[in-house]
Amino acid sequence: MVNRNLMLVVSFLVSNSTVHSSLAADPVQVERLRADVKYLASDRLEGRAPGTRGEELATDYIAKEFEKAGLKPASERGTFFQPVPLIRVTTDPKSTLSAKLGDRVIDFRCEDEFAGQSHSQQPDVAFNADAVFVGHGITAPEFGWDDYAGIDVKGKVVILFTNEPPSNDPKFFGGTALTYYGRWTFKFEEATRRGAKAAFIIHTTETAGYPYSVIKPLDGAQLRRDEKEPALAFAGWLSRQAGEKLLGLAGKTVEGALNEADTRGFKAVPLNLRIKGHMPTKLENIISKNVVGMIEGSDPTLKAETVMFTAHWDHLGVGRAVLGDNIYNGAADNATGCAMLMELARTWAAQNPRPKRSALFLATTAEEKGLLGALYYANHPLVPLAKTAIDLNFDMILPLGALESVVVNGAERTTAWPIVQEAARKHQLDIEPDRRAHVGIFYRSDHFALARAGVPAFSIAAGQRIKGKPADLAQKAIEEFTAKAYHTPQDEVRDDWDFGGFTQLIALAMDIAGNIANGERLPTWNPGDEFRAARDGSAKKVNVVIQTEKGDIEVELEGAKAPNTVANFLKYVDGKLYDEARFHRTVTVDNQPDKKTKIEVIQAGVSPVKAKEELAPIALERTRDTGLSHRDGVISMARDGPDTATGDFFICIGDQLELDFGGKRNPDGQGFAAFGRVVKGMDVVKAIQASKANGQSLTPSIRILKIVRK
Repeated sequence: MVNRNLMLVVSFLVSNSTVHSSLAADPVQVERLRADVKYLASDRLEGRAPGTRGEELATDYIAKEFEKAGLKPASERGTFFQPVPLIRVTTDPKSTLSAKLGDRVIDFRCEDEFAGQSHSQQPDVAFNADAVFVGHGITAPEFGWDDYAGIDVKGKVVILFTNEPPSNDPKFFGGTALTYYGRWTFKFEEATRRGAKAAFIIHTTETAGYPYSVIKPLDGAQLRRDEKEPALAFAGWLSRQAGEKLLGLAGKTVEGALNEADTRGFKAVPLNLRIKGHMPTKLENIISKNVVGMIEGSDPTLKAETVMFTAHWDHLGVGRAVLGDNIYNGAADNATGCAMLMELARTWAAQNPRPKRSALFLATTAEEKGLLGALYYANHPLVPLAKTAIDLNFDMILPLGALESVVVNGAERTTAWPIVQEAARKHQLDIEPDRRAHVGIFYRSDHFALARAGVPAFSIAAGQRIKGKPADLAQKAIEEFTAKAYHTPQDEVRDDWDFGGFTQLIALAMDIAGNIANGERLPTWNPGDEFRAARDGSAKKVNVVIQTEKGDIEVELEGAKAPNTVANFLKYVDGKLYDEARFHRTVTVDNQPDKKTKIEVIQAGVSPVKAKEELAPIALERTRDTGLSHRDGVISMARDGPDTATGDFFICIGDQLELDFGGKRNPDGQGFAAFGRVVKGMDVVKAIQASKANGQSLTPSIRILKIVRK
C-alpha cells in the first residue's frame, strides 16, 4: 500500500437494483482466507516485488486460484496475465546533493537526508540550479490559489511541502479532508508542468502522514515514458533535518516556512542559493503482470458491462534488514486484500443464477510504486471504462475481528450513496467518518487510478468499532502497526489475527456488486465532482469490431477526445463503406529503406468499388490538442497533407511516437489524427503485418468483411 494506514480500502462504484444475500461467517471460508494470506506473505515469496521470483510465485498462485474458481482468462492474449511494461529505477546510494550560498556549502547524505528517483529515465543525472521555495506547490484556480504566481521556475529546483493549506470550509480545499492537490504525486506533476529541473519535498510526519522511513528507499519503478515528454531530473524528499539545514541557509526554519505556505496570499520566493546534485541511476526494463480473470454475466446484452474487484499483489521485496530480517513480507499490505479478492472470485462464481453483468477480478502490480498496475489498466482496459460499473478494491486489511462499523470515504460523492447506505444497514454496519481523510487516504490506493479515468470509485474501510473489543483497540492497533510494521519486514502474519471481519466485508461487497450487476443503469459521479467530466467523457467512447478474414479486431474510439475524427469514422461504419474493405499496406522496419524515421503500422481503406463514395476530407485533429498519442494498438487516420484524411486508417504496432504532432515521420510536423486504440485482437493486427507483401503492398490484400459497432 502506498503511504497510508492499515485500514481496509475498498473502492467501488454503485448503481441500484436487487440486494445480494448475506454471507455467514463460514469457518471454512475464514481458514481459506488465512491460508491464502500465509502463503502470499511467506518468506518463500521474498516480499513479492515486481520483476522477481516472488512475482512469479504470487501471480501464478492467484491465476491458479482464479482458474480453480471457474474464472476465464481475461487478457487479450488468452491468459490470466496482462503484461505491464515497467522500468525499475534505482538511485545509486553514493549519489550526492549539496546547497551553496556564497562560500557556504552544505552536503546532504543520501538516504538519511534525501531520497527519491529521477523521472528522466536516464542513467546519469546531474543538475546545478537556483532554488525556489514554492510553498505547497499548488495551482488551484477554483480555490483562488496559485503558489507559482509571478515566478518562473523553468530549469530551477523547487522546494516545497506536501499536503495543502488548512481548511474547515468544504468549499476551500475540501475542508478537513485532503484533496488531490495535497498529494505528493500532484506536487511532482505540477513541478514538471512548470518546467522545473528538480523538486524536493521537505518531509514532516504531520504533512505526509507517515514517517520519513516510508519514503527512504532508493528503488522505484515507473511506466515507460515518451522521451519527448518533460520530466524531472530528480523527484525527491528531504528529511526534516535536511530541510532545516537547507532553509537555514536562507534564514528560514521548517516551521516558519510551513506557516508561510499555509497562509493565503503566499508568494513563491527565491532562496538565493544553488542546489547541486549528481544521481547515477540504474535502469532495468521489466515486464510485470496484472492478473485478470472474468466471470461472464447471464444477460446477453448487459454481460458486455462489468463490475470489478481489485487488490494489489505486490510489496517491497527484499531490502535493508530491520531487526535482523530483510524480507518485506507484506502480510497486511497486501496479502490480506489478495486473499479477499480470491475469496470473492470463488463466491461470485458459485452463484446460480449468475448476475446479469459480468465480473472482472484484477490483481494489480506495482501499487507500491505509485499505483502503476492500476494506471496501466486504466489506460489499457480490458473492458471499456464506460462499461465498467464498479471497482471494489481491497487494500491492507488488519484482521482484528468482527466489525460493527465501516468507513465509506467518497461514497457520498456518487449517485450510489443510497445503495451504500442500504447495504451497510442490511449488514448492521454503522457508517463512521474517515478519521484519516486529512491525509488523503482516498488518493492512495488503486481505486484512485480508476476514479481519475472516470470510473465512479470510492473507499470502504474497516471501521474502528470491533465487536466485543475495547473501544480503543483498533486505534491502538493502527498506531502500533504504523509505527512498527508498516513498510518494514515486521509486516508478517500474526497468530492472534482474527479473520472473522473479512467475511462481513465480503458479504458487503457481494451485496453492492450484486445490486449493480443486476441494476438498470450504471452509476456516475455527482454533478460538479472532480471526476464527473472524465466519466462523461468515457461514456462517449464507442467500440467497433473490425471483422477480417484473419480474425476480429476490437477498437475503442475516443469520441470525447477526437470527436470530429470519430464522427467521420463512424459515418463510414454506419454507411457500410468499410464492407469488403481491405488492409492493403504493411509497414515494417525492413521495408522502408529510404526512411530515416522508421514506423510499424498496417493500413486499410475502403474497397476500390466504393472509392467514389468516400466522404469529403476532414480537418486534422492534432495529438497536441487531443492528448492522444500513437502508442501500441492506436488507430489513426492516414493522410497526405493536413486536412486531407478521408477513409484510410492505420493501426500502430508498438509505440510510434514520431507520428504525433511534432514528430519527424511527416515533413510538415503536424502528425496524424489518433482517435482510438485496439482493446482486443492485437494478435490479428500482427498477423496482418506479417502477411505476404511486395514491398509495403500486401499481396493479396487482407479482406475486411465489415466494421460494426459493438
